[in-house]
Amino acid sequence: KDIIEQQVQIVREYQAAWALFRQDKNFTQEELDYMFEVYTGMIEESGKNIDQLFLVVNAFVTQMSDAKRLEIIDGVSASVEQTLMDLKEFNEENKMISLQRAVEQGEIDYVKKLYGL
Repeated sequence: KDIIEQQVQIVREYQAAWALFRQDKNFTQEELDYMFEVYTGMIEESGKNIDQLFLVVNAFVTQMSDAKRLEIIDGVSASVEQTLMDLKEFNEENKMISLQRAVEQGEIDYVKKLYGL
């Protein structure tokens, strides 16, 4: 259950941040393209983890010991948790870049309002 909840959180974090970054005039199109590539990679990796989880949970498809199932589930959990932490860190770094650029351009109020700071 926790793994699925973290997966949902990953998608929500991505959607919220991506919507904001696309509106942020402090990023170039090339930077937005890079962000999109990073997000795509994170979402794809997270999807692979969920696929692996479904294979483990479905006893009719994969035969293995309970210990092996738990080992795989623990690995998936750790990977999803790491992806979520990496996503949050990536988003914070991008917010800080925007904030720094806004300070340089005298548009700090714009960025604070955009990100709710």
